[in-house]
Amino acid sequence: MKSRKINKKIILSLTGLVTVASISAAVLAACSPASRTDSTLSQVTNNNLGKNYDVGIAIDPINSLNYIKFASMRRISQTLVEGLTKEAPSPSSKIGFLVGAHNLNLRYFPPNPKATVLENLTDEDFDKNYTTRNLPGSFYGISNNGLQPGVVDSENEANPSIITIQNGQQKPIAMRYVLNNGASKWSNGEEINAHNFIDSVEYILDINTGSQLRTELLKLNIRGSHEINSAQEEYIRKHGKAYINPFGRANYVLNPETNEYEEDPNFVPFQSQTFDKDGNPVDEEEVAAIRSAVLRLGLTTGQVFTNITNDQLRTALALEENKDVDLTNIRELKTIKVRNTKGEIVDFKLRANRYFNRLQKASVAKGSDVATTDRLLRHWLLPSNRFELLVEFETYAPYPSDTAAFNAFHGKQSFLPINRKFVELNGGIHEFGSTPQKFLTAGPFVIEDAILGPEGYILLRKNKDYLTANWTLSDTIKIWFNSKNEVKSLYFEEGYISTTNIPASYQLKFWSQEKYRKLMKKQQGIGNVAIQFNLDPQSRYDSYEEYLANKDKHIPILDPDLRRALGFATNRESILRLTGWTASFPVNNWTAFGDIKDSRGKNLELWFEDKSFATEYKEDGSVTTNQQPLVDPTGKNGSLANSDVNIQQLLKTKTDFYNKLEQNNRFGYKEFPLVNNSFVEHSSKHLNFENIDRTDKAYDVDVANFYLDRYKKKHPELNKVKLTYVYASQPAENTKAAIAFQDLIHRNLGGYVEIELKALPQNTYVSFISSGKFDITYQNLDKYAGAGFDGSMGPFFISDGIDLANSKSSGYELNPSGAWVFKNFFDAYKDNPEGLKKTLERLKISNEDAEIIRELAYTSNVKTTIPYNPTNKDVLLHGKQLSLLDEAIPIFSYIVNAANEQAYLKEKDETKKANLAKRRIYLPKQLADQLSDNDGVAIIKGSILGQMPVKLTKLSTPVTKEMIAKDFDQELADKLIKEHKDRVAFEFDLLSQAKSDTYEVVDIQKLIPPQKENEKPTLKSIVTKYKTKLVDNKEVSTDQVNDLLFTTKHETREDQQKRIKAFFSSQRVGWQTENEIFRIITDLEKILREEMPILPIMDTDTNWTISSLGGVGNVYTYYLQFAYDYRNPPRPGLPRSPDEEAN
Repeated sequence: MKSRKINKKIILSLTGLVTVASISAAVLAACSPASRTDSTLSQVTNNNLGKNYDVGIAIDPINSLNYIKFASMRRISQTLVEGLTKEAPSPSSKIGFLVGAHNLNLRYFPPNPKATVLENLTDEDFDKNYTTRNLPGSFYGISNNGLQPGVVDSENEANPSIITIQNGQQKPIAMRYVLNNGASKWSNGEEINAHNFIDSVEYILDINTGSQLRTELLKLNIRGSHEINSAQEEYIRKHGKAYINPFGRANYVLNPETNEYEEDPNFVPFQSQTFDKDGNPVDEEEVAAIRSAVLRLGLTTGQVFTNITNDQLRTALALEENKDVDLTNIRELKTIKVRNTKGEIVDFKLRANRYFNRLQKASVAKGSDVATTDRLLRHWLLPSNRFELLVEFETYAPYPSDTAAFNAFHGKQSFLPINRKFVELNGGIHEFGSTPQKFLTAGPFVIEDAILGPEGYILLRKNKDYLTANWTLSDTIKIWFNSKNEVKSLYFEEGYISTTNIPASYQLKFWSQEKYRKLMKKQQGIGNVAIQFNLDPQSRYDSYEEYLANKDKHIPILDPDLRRALGFATNRESILRLTGWTASFPVNNWTAFGDIKDSRGKNLELWFEDKSFATEYKEDGSVTTNQQPLVDPTGKNGSLANSDVNIQQLLKTKTDFYNKLEQNNRFGYKEFPLVNNSFVEHSSKHLNFENIDRTDKAYDVDVANFYLDRYKKKHPELNKVKLTYVYASQPAENTKAAIAFQDLIHRNLGGYVEIELKALPQNTYVSFISSGKFDITYQNLDKYAGAGFDGSMGPFFISDGIDLANSKSSGYELNPSGAWVFKNFFDAYKDNPEGLKKTLERLKISNEDAEIIRELAYTSNVKTTIPYNPTNKDVLLHGKQLSLLDEAIPIFSYIVNAANEQAYLKEKDETKKANLAKRRIYLPKQLADQLSDNDGVAIIKGSILGQMPVKLTKLSTPVTKEMIAKDFDQELADKLIKEHKDRVAFEFDLLSQAKSDTYEVVDIQKLIPPQKENEKPTLKSIVTKYKTKLVDNKEVSTDQVNDLLFTTKHETREDQQKRIKAFFSSQRVGWQTENEIFRIITDLEKILREEMPILPIMDTDTNWTISSLGGVGNVYTYYLQFAYDYRNPPRPGLPRSPDEEAN
């Protein structure tokens, strides 16, 4: 087996996670003086002065160890609680070779067009195509990129640790992890299993937890996670409170027989919690929606029952007393015989595991056969015990590659395990981590001592029981709580800590001394720091009644002209200098630098470089009002007015259109570049010696005052505007940024806007932000970013503000503004279409692009599963259909898979065979009356085989809701009976004609007998899937779904999210190229600049650091197992300088 060569894209994507510092170290080796002897480094004395530990680091203060609730644990969470994988020296590095680091590979199954969802795979598929012998010989050697097993098992040929399953487009639909069979343990001695990861996800998704990691978790696109979130929010909207225990987790009770705490066997989940005055439940529909969403969560294990392991189950089934136990549906077992501790055979009541994989089956049919097989469960790919975890992704938003999926989960605080039993027996999730006694570690260190809060610390001691304790290089590590870089630099000089960011006041001092200069380097961060505006009007009030009474009251920050004034009056370069982030770059675009790449590794930022943003300001201070609007040649909805125009002519016309736009903007509009610095300039920030211009190219006081004057004219009643700016008091740079912003606004806007500063402790600050108690704030907003193409723009399509009418009192987790969405941009021009046309021309956004943005921004009343593009319609640009998509519920839609076919072919009884083949369709009475018993024909369309006719037979049986529900689902049954009570059932034979495919009815026709002897029967359409209209006395198909064949529903928030993610995942028909999607993101950047719902300031935390910390490549998230101090190496042979470690 050979390691698959990883191309540049993969290297970039992996090293972006694990080797940012190593890149800097390599540059340092190239740019700094030649390496000196070890004795030179030893001159940096380790001043002990009471120091009783090997390595020290300093982080911002934390008040709780609760890594489920608080994002402030991000720096050290991976050290205290180990995830699936961890950052570490590669096996070929000096440190890796010294400790004997393992190999770890990412394996994958070949693409399979059938594997759009796991349900499409039959038992035969799993048995024949998804075993070890089907794995390609190539793989991704991820240990070579600085990763080692955490809780996952070391590389195992027979059962690889990490495997992905690909669909036909080579995109992963699921990823399987194999854990290390309990070798990883909690500090209370209990083993870590797959369900610990599921428990963590449940806690974070539970709105009652109030986790700051919910946004980060939702971005992982675990199947069903968005649906769970939406179902809980819907409950709040309907009933004014959150549903308690949405995952139906049982309490722990003491079992008197075993004297152990177990989950309450009598607990009944998903019960109503809201009742009317007579005690009748009124929340059944919403509870059912929560239950349905929870049961779809794409996290499963191989443990069949919660109160007995699979090994124990297999042993019990081998008993003579269980020989007749039917295992064909093992999950349905209720009781079996077991041998108790006294050796007696007794009945044992089994408790089903909700998270046992739904497609896994027993390997044998009866208990008597268990002894004949090594495997209790049949399918090798699917989880087969409590140490295997399968993660399924949303099919509408697959990851672009295997490595992208792997990277998304690696190092995420939101995907760490948790011991739920410990949590619940020690006060619950809100008490977890409040003291060291209410916390469990799971990794190379245990907590020996800790004082939480400002000026506190955590003292870690090596965990001698850890599975690779021999790799842990330092016996003791002290984590100081301090956010002041001046103090930390002094700590470094004195030897108390091994690494720190260097403030400007220390940079020359350290650089002038060779012993320190050798330890200095640039550290490059990830994400964007921005000024965040609160654009939710309801957040200013305490009740819905108060909001209604003040609904028309002016809130200054909601006016885009005031925000534009603030934006253009802000000099980002000044803020960088005053905060000390002089190595960072000012940014004026929202998309975080380096986050999004296409499949070839090309960064999205390269799309922005030649683009500009035109304001309404003209050099003479005026704004064009009488200019004739340019006409987009693509016409309304991107279609040509003249269908005879060919595509080449269209493209030439469109080019001319954009050229005119360029000339028009050069005529007088003040323009600014869409990005402040080029990609190459931005990429140089990790170099020790660069002199890139940091001038803020989006700073313009004249433009700022142009917009401020326009705001003043709209509000002559105001003499001054006062805005509240809240910020976290730590780190100290926050205060400097606040003062800088306050001063810039005061000076550049003539004192008209007063910024009131309010510093808050971290936890209080988080509470203020989530409840909307601010006008402006300043923080790192990298939680809204992501590697998916929707990572930057997704948050501004869906609101997440305060909803007082429905008792939603917190938000801003999914949308930083709370309430501003792209829909607001179009709504502002609802009564001014000419104004919208001019604005789009100024922004250089074509009608075609604007229509797709509008489609994404608005919910739809009618939804269609397949965009329709009939040949007799006007020519559409590149074949795109721009009307709002339908997602109608078909009255008939059926999947025929191999199992259906096999059952049909194997059946010998002709009557049973006929029943297997028959399917039903339910037609409205007015349509059914046009058909006799035998002259109806349905035209069904398969995605593979195309169209085919099937004969319909009318049934005399009355249509009931139960009949429809049996054929389809309860939702469709309820809707059909409610909306169309007069349905008539027709039956037809499908399986005798069809192959494996997905079918839907697109046409109902009537068989017309021949009128003459030699003529053939003809078919006449009665109703088609799409409505028709008369054009020039001809019936022409439209793209509107015919509700005689389809029933419609209003698009939910979750439906819209799925549609948006599908678009950015190249799943939208007609918009499936990355170039087109990147062009839309560029347009969206322009709209954000136009409306200013967010004010980006700089990229995150690019700064000078000094570090004698070896064995650690990433100081933003510490993995400290291999940490040691160059100045006092604990083992012979360890590198004693950054240069030596890098080489």
